[in-house]
Amino acid sequence: MFSSSSSNTTTVASTNTVDDNWKIIYLATLTSIIDLNSLTVDYWNDNEIHQFMQQLLGCRGVTRQLWYRWQIEHVDSRLPRQTHAIEDGRVKHYIPDEWQIKFLDTIDRNESCLIVAPTSSGKTYASYYAIDSVLKTSKNGICVYVGPTKALVNQVHAILYFKYAKTNYSVGIFTRDFRSNVDNCRVLCTVPHCLQILLLSPIAEHQNLCNKIKYVIFDEVHSMSNDNVWETCMMFLDSPMIGLSATVNNGQEIQRWLKTIELRRYELKQVQSVRPVRFIESHKRLTDLHKYLYSNKQLHSLHPIGLMDIEQLIKNGCLPNDLTLSPKETLQLYDAMSNENNHNHIPLMTQYSRNIPSLEEFFHDDWIIEREKFDSYGKLVIKQFNQMIRDKNLTLMNSIKNQLSVDLVSKEYPQSIEMNQLIIDFILTLERTNQLPCIVFSDSRCLCEEMAKYIVDYYKHKENGIRQSDAFRRDIEMIKKKQREVEKLRKYYEDKPSNKKMDEATVRLLCDDLQLSGVEHQKLTGILPECTLITRAPSRIEKQFLERSYKRTTSLDLLEYIQRGVAFHHAGVNKRQRTVVEALFRSGFLKVIFSTSTLASGIHMPCKTVAFVKDSVWFDALYYRQASGRAGRRGFDLQGNIVFLNIPLIKISHLTVSSVPDVYSHFPTTVTFLLRMLHLYTKSSTKQHRKIAYIRSRIALECPLCLSLNTPPMSTINDIQTRLHCLYTLDFLRRLNLMNESGQLIGLGGLVIHLLPYEPANILLSYLIETNLFSNNHFEIDYDKQIVMILSYLFTHVPFYAEQHQYEDHMKKRKDEKYNSLVLLPEKTNMSPHLRQRLDDYDELVRFVYEQYFVSVINELRKQFPHADQSLPLSKVDFKTFDIYDHGTFEYQLHHHYTFQNETFLSPFAGVSGVDNDD
Repeated sequence: MFSSSSSNTTTVASTNTVDDNWKIIYLATLTSIIDLNSLTVDYWNDNEIHQFMQQLLGCRGVTRQLWYRWQIEHVDSRLPRQTHAIEDGRVKHYIPDEWQIKFLDTIDRNESCLIVAPTSSGKTYASYYAIDSVLKTSKNGICVYVGPTKALVNQVHAILYFKYAKTNYSVGIFTRDFRSNVDNCRVLCTVPHCLQILLLSPIAEHQNLCNKIKYVIFDEVHSMSNDNVWETCMMFLDSPMIGLSATVNNGQEIQRWLKTIELRRYELKQVQSVRPVRFIESHKRLTDLHKYLYSNKQLHSLHPIGLMDIEQLIKNGCLPNDLTLSPKETLQLYDAMSNENNHNHIPLMTQYSRNIPSLEEFFHDDWIIEREKFDSYGKLVIKQFNQMIRDKNLTLMNSIKNQLSVDLVSKEYPQSIEMNQLIIDFILTLERTNQLPCIVFSDSRCLCEEMAKYIVDYYKHKENGIRQSDAFRRDIEMIKKKQREVEKLRKYYEDKPSNKKMDEATVRLLCDDLQLSGVEHQKLTGILPECTLITRAPSRIEKQFLERSYKRTTSLDLLEYIQRGVAFHHAGVNKRQRTVVEALFRSGFLKVIFSTSTLASGIHMPCKTVAFVKDSVWFDALYYRQASGRAGRRGFDLQGNIVFLNIPLIKISHLTVSSVPDVYSHFPTTVTFLLRMLHLYTKSSTKQHRKIAYIRSRIALECPLCLSLNTPPMSTINDIQTRLHCLYTLDFLRRLNLMNESGQLIGLGGLVIHLLPYEPANILLSYLIETNLFSNNHFEIDYDKQIVMILSYLFTHVPFYAEQHQYEDHMKKRKDEKYNSLVLLPEKTNMSPHLRQRLDDYDELVRFVYEQYFVSVINELRKQFPHADQSLPLSKVDFKTFDIYDHGTFEYQLHHHYTFQNETFLSPFAGVSGVDNDD
């Protein structure tokens, strides 16, 4: 079998005109089809094979070291992946990876788990097994999918709806904008806020629905840093849960918190055993990510280590856990680690590279290097580099960085040209090098739209030039002449008497021969193929999307851009048009999207290249990891590309060396949340529902995330703060007449809990209504306008950032155009005196209640940590309460203030300045 293949290979490789890339592709394809290492052939002593290697490498005397090095340097990401995975009967359409098998086992045991794996590694797809498991093993159980955004929830709902369309299993959706089939579904797709509504609702139907939940899938679980509603949902659930994310740095701490919840639930419910919580982590990517700088119509390769800040690496103690190197990058790092020059400038093996076997030693038994085995070799290289970081070997690390870094001066980076020319050249470069489709990220909505316009204007100008040429005009004239001949023939046939007409089939045949081809039609009325990024005609479904967009459009520019294969995407775009853009890009029709962070995470939008344009304060490590994870389509690309356009190199260095941020906690209780828990308990319709509400509320108050993330004494401090906050918040609710002495909601309590997303404005609104502010006699003129202004202050106000001249220009334009709308709210000094008085009274009430809360917390902490206030905050110099100090000294003042601590929540250090609680 191999003999035949090798003879053909020799023939192809011996041709001088064969490009090196074709040699690489041929070898990679050959090795992926045939497991060459398994053949019983003596590769190194077979003359025919040796001749093949010589011709492939272009040199004589091929050694193992040269052969292995050539494969790594040239084949690189195409190194064959000989999968050793075994088919699993539990999943039909793919062979699961090792971490996916662990996940399937976890589902079968009905356990909770947290999965941290790279983007496009199959997390969401594997989680569908949990849905299938619930549907098969439970008669009326429900599986809930929770996504951070409506766009992602809608996308998953569409996938699941199509998947179960031919079954009796119904799929529901519940978002703030739309709900369908919530009460009767077996699979529910929702966002965290809507799941919280169900969990905290005392309505019997909602409680019965929550009790039927058998599994909950939390996608993009790192989003819990943005909103405490994620924590609430996880603590209120009785069912096992699955957390999915690609960017969680402290996954084991989250696992420990979930274990704490399960242990407390076990103690309160007195069940047979504690439900385990598994942590499954994988950093394996099936597509390498190659980084480039773009300048002068070229992509300049970047080595990740060459970008990094050495001092920051030493401070971190190791490379980022999610850092992956391609085979070529790994070999370059190994070479740099080996090149330590002595006084005679002779390269020597360093103490670190000596601990790494040579290529010949490691791959001695192989002829073709398999990717799985090379990844093991790469781990050895990374291990030694991390040891170098721990040893703080600055000299060698700087030497390595200098060898791997890029010369910005010779590359002329960043490029000093106009943005329109930069973007046009960049997209044309990607098109020429076959690196499309691409998502270009920028935080500016205006810039996203402008960049799309630059590309479309370039192609329109190019098309106008082609159509004005003499050659093209001659082609058009010939096409029109052909059209006239067809029309003349058809008219001749219709005018001829019926008894003298030619045979109809003959006429149709003649007309077909003269009919315009698709290319001719495009030349006449369409967009020229060389003036668009689109490479094929739209499919039937794509045509339906486009037709719908034309009927419901709010942006004609966007539809014009789509016809050229270009689009923009941001939160200001109409929802329907965003959906069209997303669908057409996923189908491969669109080639370039200019987007803000709306496409950085959430919905499935893989591409071949991701580019970043223009630096901003929001461009951080998390944003970079999420957006760059889009590059490299699994099953399509062997590598993904990340390109930086005029991003400062120091910022790129910071992004690559920084780890993704930890998931952090929020203060566990708020006024409205506590009110909702009281409402859930007091309004539960049955004794069983009341017991469940009691247990859930206990868990929410006793097991917040902040207690697990912090270690003593901070965890003790948080516990004291939480308990006392609940106590004083109950007092606050009683004073606002929102709760009676039995804990039941009264007055405007129902309004407050329904406006939970608007806290704390909802509480202030209830106070204003309760104090009769909105009576007609409190507003002398423009009653309706005053009401709208008050509500705007409470719920819809946003900061207006503008310089003085911008503000003046804006106001002048509005005055000249005679706009009736009100954009800028008036100063608070112009408010009604009745409103100002109530605001002052409300502030005084809040201050009175929560000042007592602060005093109680401090007094309790002083009991727990009696010596905490006896050291200065910065210098940590101690002073003792029993020491004798001279009158008037600084130490005396500290000691004197310490004796009055029970009357204030200030520290002795702050008290020396003369401030008190009122300050």
